[in-house]
This record gives sequence, structure tokens and C-alpha cells, in this order.
Amino acid sequence: MSGIFFWKGWSFRERVILFGCFSGLLCLIIAVFVVDFNQVSWLYDWNVTAFLNKIPEEVYSKHSNLIESSVNTDVLVLLQKVHGTFSSLNSIYTVVWSLAVYFLLAVCVSVFTFLNRFWFIVCAGLLILLVTFSGVGNVALFGLSSQVIISSISIILISLAYYCHEVRTTVSFYRRLLLFCAVFFLIGTVIHVFSIHESALLEVAYQSYWLGIILSAVFSLYVGHEIVYAILVVSTGTASEGLSKGNGLHFIVFSLLYLLNVALVFMRNSNYIDWDIYYFNPYLLLGLSSVLGVWGLRDREGLYHRVMPFRPLALVVYLSMAVVTFGTILYLMIQSNDPALEAIEDAIVFGHIGMGGLFFIYILINFITLLLKGLPIYRVAFKEDNFPYATSKLAGVIVVAAFFFASNYAPFNQAVSGYFNTVADFNLTQGNRDAAKEYYRRGAIYGNILAQSNTNHRSNYMYAQLLEKDEQKMVWMESATKKNPTEQSYASLGVLYEQSSLFFDAVFTYQAGLEQFPDSWALNNNLGLLYERIQLSDSADYYLNQNTNAVFWQKDVLIANKLAFRALSPERKSQGMLQKSGRLDHQANWMANQVDRDSVDASMGLIEEMSLQLNIFSYAYLKNLGLVCAKNRTTDFLSVIDPFLEYSGNDAFRNELSVTKAMNLYATGDVSNAFVLMNDTFEKSSQALPDVKMLLGKWSMELNAPRLAARYFESAREYAYPLATADLAQAYAMIGQRSVAQYLVGKELNELDSSKTSLRSQLEVLVESLDKEPIVWNQNTEVFAQGEDLLKHAAEAQNKGLVEDATILYGRLGVNNPFFEKGVLQAAKFFNQKGNDKDRAYEILRQSIGVNEYSPELIMAYIDQCLSMGLISYAEGTVIRLIDVLDAEAYQRYELDFEARKSQVESELNSWD
Repeated sequence: MSGIFFWKGWSFRERVILFGCFSGLLCLIIAVFVVDFNQVSWLYDWNVTAFLNKIPEEVYSKHSNLIESSVNTDVLVLLQKVHGTFSSLNSIYTVVWSLAVYFLLAVCVSVFTFLNRFWFIVCAGLLILLVTFSGVGNVALFGLSSQVIISSISIILISLAYYCHEVRTTVSFYRRLLLFCAVFFLIGTVIHVFSIHESALLEVAYQSYWLGIILSAVFSLYVGHEIVYAILVVSTGTASEGLSKGNGLHFIVFSLLYLLNVALVFMRNSNYIDWDIYYFNPYLLLGLSSVLGVWGLRDREGLYHRVMPFRPLALVVYLSMAVVTFGTILYLMIQSNDPALEAIEDAIVFGHIGMGGLFFIYILINFITLLLKGLPIYRVAFKEDNFPYATSKLAGVIVVAAFFFASNYAPFNQAVSGYFNTVADFNLTQGNRDAAKEYYRRGAIYGNILAQSNTNHRSNYMYAQLLEKDEQKMVWMESATKKNPTEQSYASLGVLYEQSSLFFDAVFTYQAGLEQFPDSWALNNNLGLLYERIQLSDSADYYLNQNTNAVFWQKDVLIANKLAFRALSPERKSQGMLQKSGRLDHQANWMANQVDRDSVDASMGLIEEMSLQLNIFSYAYLKNLGLVCAKNRTTDFLSVIDPFLEYSGNDAFRNELSVTKAMNLYATGDVSNAFVLMNDTFEKSSQALPDVKMLLGKWSMELNAPRLAARYFESAREYAYPLATADLAQAYAMIGQRSVAQYLVGKELNELDSSKTSLRSQLEVLVESLDKEPIVWNQNTEVFAQGEDLLKHAAEAQNKGLVEDATILYGRLGVNNPFFEKGVLQAAKFFNQKGNDKDRAYEILRQSIGVNEYSPELIMAYIDQCLSMGLISYAEGTVIRLIDVLDAEAYQRYELDFEARKSQVESELNSWD
């Protein structure tokens, strides 16, 4: 490599151009290495699918020492599974890359205007070929055919090139370059304005694919011998005759080792071998060759100086080709277009074997004697004797062609598949998914005579993503895992198997993926969730706690799933809690762990940030928040839930959240509103909710209203609620109807499956208890104690003359708990006498008998209130309700008394008239 610093003596402009191009080339080479090493992808992305796992939590179901039905509410646990998706690539990458390609084309056209007539004609023919491959003929300019468009553009370019070549021969290279750049700009403007296609220029940018592939393949072949030449320079560069005879042998040995490793790369790529050894990275080979080729081009100037000078024309073309080649590789990596990348890799490997191998033979044939003498033959390496350099190049092309045909045209097939991917990408940017799907399908099968998958990853993956049926998706996604697989392909295939209940196939798929990507957070996560689903908890914990490549939000998904696992298993809860963030999934699963704990502070900080439109994340958070607040008897949930219940878009979640709100109302002592909300929820729901009736029945029982409870239990029994008969029988027994209770349980026993021996024995015990001993049902003493305390404070305020305080306290007493009859009656009395507000007293009593429907004291008080206010028809309509709660004698006495009082009221009203 004589004259390493060959640019000394060049003009400032020439050095700026050289160093600018060379720096750009180095940056692109480094970028390619970084992207390839880290397997960075702008296309493949993750999509998280959340689903709910419900943990039944028993509520209000421990009242009787006999058999009792169970009412459960669901603690919601969020589990998140990951599958692959794709992101639409920003078209700016394609635009920038295509501009670079067309700039190179302008450079080449500008350069060939300096060549002699023979080479000018050759280059003009090549230009026509490149214009044909550019795809510019597909833009339907002025509605013309592609042949007319290609011919017109070719004539324009060749005419201008001829003008510069024959007429304006003194115009500098830079001005010619500016001229052709302007011409390309004008052609682009005409296409944009007059093409009948939308986004015609963007289509031209995507259609530049073939220009990039062809130029990259040509450059890869051209520099294929540079590493062998560099070995020659290094091994013989300091040689002198008689002193360094071993240097020639060094050249032979190192060259053979290098060529052998490149041959192994070819054999691995062709699936002939799969050895666990180090193979040369094709991009490393190309990068080294490209850099070394700058000096190699300088040393070969004697071979081509009659065609064009090294300074600056040959160097500008070379560096421009190198920049475009690595720009194309980087663009294809961004595009994740693996078949196109494989086509370029094949060109690199074929070129280094064919061109490099024939250059090695060329050196041996021409200089073997001088080489073995240890002479620095690199200085005369291109002054051939027996075997011309051009002949070695031609032989190298023949070797490359032999590899091409031996591979069954694989590079060409891969390049075509890559082209279909690019066209499909363009259609995706235009929103034409059907056309994109068809092009991906073509890319997935091209080269296979049976129209089956050719196993290139990009085409198969994208085609599977765009299909609708899972059965079809599985076929093509499985093909996507065969060659150059990604984490996303394995994750997507595993999820598809799970959705089809092919759990073992899913397990094997995830495990196969982990062999390829052992640090994959998504595959470890999905496999852990699958093992949890099939109840292999140890394996689930193992995979979910692996050290993975998760970053940012991915770590949060794993933490959320770990919190979910803790909630699903009592054994895991004992291991202590994990750290949580302010994410909804973390908070929802954290509270799922706290539902059965006492004195837990609910996290309310996320409410203000939440949208009123619920999703399963916010729904799970609110539901678990409600359960925690109900357990701790706090009003936090009640203070925030109403806007979500009122929002029209939350129908799917309204029933569960309404029941949870009712439980919070009941837990905080607002019994009346709890009953009203539960009944409204049942009436408005489009689906059967027998558990609502059961819960109302249990509340009624523990509030000492067994007759009301019997009505609710009877309604639940009509929906075949499990063991509703047991609770109903106990309610009937408590109101003195033991024969009915025994009949119901006996009927249940007769219809019971003989295999349920434990349940049968419990029901038999219940029958005996109904006949012998009183039924005991645990009461909600706390709510009555709250009523007594409120009544005490109201009376104290009244006695002290604190009218406003007494009004507030009696108001609460009158509406909170209609089953605390003493408090309701005292509140009505206060408003009738001291408060002078009969309307409020009336409303208190009306609401009370609307909830506590079978309380004789409240019904009689309401009738009295109606009579005192002259509402005789309301009073008459209510008297009949006493038939259900009084015995016949008591009802007859009351009816006579009522008629007397009604007559008195009527006479008083008539006297006013």
C-alpha cells in the first residue's frame, strides 16, 4: 500500500471531499456493526395483551353454625401476556436512502461524461438498464406506459451526458454533478405534479430497492480481493531479498486460512455445516474490504488510468459506491428485510471466495518465485506476466456465477422476496392492507415451486400478522421461526398455540425460543404464565424470576405479573411484597394482595389521572380498591366511583362496580342506599344476577329481617343458586314457618345426587335442627351500635338546644339504616314535633318501608304519618301490607282502629271545607 497518505499535495477542496466521504463511510460501517451486533429492529415490536384472573373472595357468608350458602365476589388479578407485532416504519428512512442512491447515480453519470467514447457508450447502456430497474416507469406519468416513461427519461439523461461529453467538455466535474442533480430534481417534480398515482415520489423511493441491491452487489464483488491484497502488503511490505524468505509463506498460509473461513461461512449459510466455531461476519469482511479498497484502488491506478484518473473521479465513484452500499445495508436492517440482507451477504461471501481466491491464484501464478524469495512483490502485483489481472477478474466472476447456480439461484430469489417486502411496506404506508398482505405472501413463497413457505422471516412474519384466522396464522408464523427468527415470532407463535389450547406446542415453542434468546423477557414471561395456567407454580416462578433483557416498561410488566402471582397463591404472599410503581397494573395487583389483610391504606393517587372510559386495567384497579375500602370500612372508594358509574361507555363494568359500591355503602353504615343500589342493579341488568339477591338476603338476615331475607332467597333459588334452599329454610324457620322450611330441605335432599355424601349429611343435620332448636344467625351488631351511638348524639344535641346539629344527626339517623327502627321512628318524631317538617318525616318513613318492607312498626308509623298529613289514599293503600306481618287477630284490631281514625281525619278535613 505505497503512499499511505496519498492525499498529501491535494487541494483543500479535494481533501475535504475525501475526508467527508471517508468519514461518512466509517460512520455507516460502525452503524451497521452496532445494529447487527445488537439485533436492533425498528419494525418488530411488542404488544401486551392483558386478561383478568378472578380470585373468589367469600363475603357475608359466615352467619350460621349450620350449612349456609356462600356468596363470592371476585378479586381481580391482571396478567399480561406478550406477543409480537410490527410498527409502521417512517417513510423518511426510505426517502433519505433513495436520495443517496440517486445522488450516486448522478455521480456516476457525471463521471462517465469524462470517459472516452467506447466507455461512454458502455456506461450509457448501463444507465438505461439502471433507469429500467429504478421502477420509475410504474408511476403512470401523464398516463403513459412504462416503456415510454423509461425511454423518455433515458433519452433526457443520455442527451445531457452527450452534451457534456462532446460539446461542453470544459465544464468541471462538480458543475456536471450539480447539473444532473438538478435534472433528477426536475424529473421528481414532474412526477409529483403529473403522475396519476398518489404518493408517486414515495413510490419511486421504495422502488429504488433494485438500484440499491444491484449497486451493493456490484461493489461487494468488486472489493472481494482487497483483504487478500492487504495480507500480501502486510506480509511482504518490509521484505528484502535473502532476509525475509518466510514472508511469502506467511502470505500463503494466512490467505488460505482467510479463504477457508470464508468458505466455511458459505457452507454454514448453505446449511452444509453447523459447527460451533467462530465465523467471519460478512459485514466485517465488507467493511474491511471497503476501507482497504481505497488504497487498493490507488495502487491499481496503472490498470485503469487510461479510462479515468484516480484523483478525483475513480475515488469519488468508489467512495460513493461504498457509502451507498453500507447505506443500503443499514436501510435494509432498519427495514428488517432479512431476505434482501441475505442476498447481499451471499454477494459478499461469493465475492470474497471468487474474487479473493482468484486473486490469490493470480499472485501465485505470476509471482510465486519472487514471493518465495521474500521480495516485496506488492509493488509489482498489478504488473502481470503469465496470468493477466483482467483474466483473474473474469475467472472470479465465473466462480461467483458457479456459486450462484449451485445455490439454486438463492440470492436472486431472496432479492425478489426482499423486493416484495418493500412493495408491501409501501402499500402499508398507503393504508392498503390487502395489497400489502398479497405482496408479503408472494415474498413468503417466492422461489418455492410448490408455492409453500421459503422460510424467510420478514415475509412470513408479516403475512401471518395480517391474516385473520388463527389456524392460518400458526402455519406462517411457524415458518417465520425456521430462519433468522426473532423473539417476536416465537412469542406470537406460542400465544397462537395457547389460544388454540395447544398448550404443549406452546411450551415447546417458548422453550425453543429461549434456546435462541435465553435472555428474552417476553418468552420467559409467557412461559411463566403458561406454567401458572397449567398449575405448575414452581416452573412459573422460575421463568418469571429470570434475569432478562427487559428494559423500561417491560420490567414493569414483569413486576405486575409477579404481583399477580403473589395474589394467586397464599404461599407466595408469605414471601413478602414486591416494590410497586404508580402504574395501574401494579396498583391493581398490589391491592389484590391486600384484600384479606387488615388496616391497609388504599392507593388513591391514580384516580385523577384515569380516564372515565374504563378498560380492564382501570376496572381491576377500581374493583380491588372497592374491596379493600369495604374491608377497612373507609369511604375512599365511595368518594370517587360515581363519575365512572355514570359514564355511558362503561356498561361492561357497571354491574360489578355497582355491587362493590353497595358493599362499601353497607360497610360504612349507609344500609338504605346499599339496598336501593343493589335492587336497582338487579332490575336494570340485562343478565341474571342471583348473587345480588343472595347478598341482599344475607344482609337482611343479619339485620334481623328474616321475612325480607326469605323473599330475596326465594328469588335466588329460582335461578338455582347453590344452597339457596338452605338459607331460605333457615329464614322460614326464623319467622315460624318450620313446616315450609322442612319441606324445602326435604325436596332438596330427594333431588340431590347420591355421590354428594358430605352435602347430604349437612342437609340432614339442618332438617333435624329445624325440628328441634331455634335457628341462630349472626347479627350485624356493629351497624346497630352505630345507630345507637348516632341516636345518643342526636338526643344530646336536641336536649342542648343545638337545633342545626340535631337536624343533621336525626336526618342521618332517619335514612342510614331503616332496620334500626327505633332510630327511624325517633327521627320522624323529631321532624314532626321539634323540626316542624312533616314532609321530611314522611319521606324518611316512606324510604324506610321501601327497604325494610316487612317492619310492622315502620309501616304503622308511615300510615299514621299519612293520616296526620291528610294523605288518606296513601294510608289506605299501605294498610294491606300489614297482612303479611301481623297475625289475623292483630290485623283485624288494627284495621278497626285505622277505620276509626280515618273517619276522624275525613271529618276534620270536611270541616275545613
